[in-house]
Amino acid sequence: MIRHSPTAAVALLRAGRPHLAFVDVPDTDPAERRLPRELGMESSAAVPIVYEGSPATLAIMRDGGAFHVDAEDRAADVAQQGLLVRRGCTQLLAAGASGQLAELYGDGATLPMGWATAALRLVVREAASPAAPSGVSAAR
Repeated sequence: MIRHSPTAAVALLRAGRPHLAFVDVPDTDPAERRLPRELGMESSAAVPIVYEGSPATLAIMRDGGAFHVDAEDRAADVAQQGLLVRRGCTQLLAAGASGQLAELYGDGATLPMGWATAALRLVVREAASPAAPSGVSAAR
């Protein structure tokens, strides 16, 4: 969302509540309609994940890190669980570093993804890191 619609992403984090965008609604920001339309989707949803009073997505993009949210986890935020269920998703795995964010959504056919939290964090950290010094090759 950040790369494709930075204005919407900033507004989402400031508002601190879920945001829906529909490709067929004329009032929807064209930047928000572009990616879902390219992917053959009718809408997109974004949820600010709040952890200890600050949006977790912003925190992991700024500081690096990852988290997993399961729709059935009683300790998870009720609004996050509700949005996942309404969207037909059962879980979210997110990781961020250096201003970049990766989100993976799972549905009922998806195996539990929580085990991959550390692996996704490492992949995102590597992908977001500056290029390797001259003379050093890195697999990317």
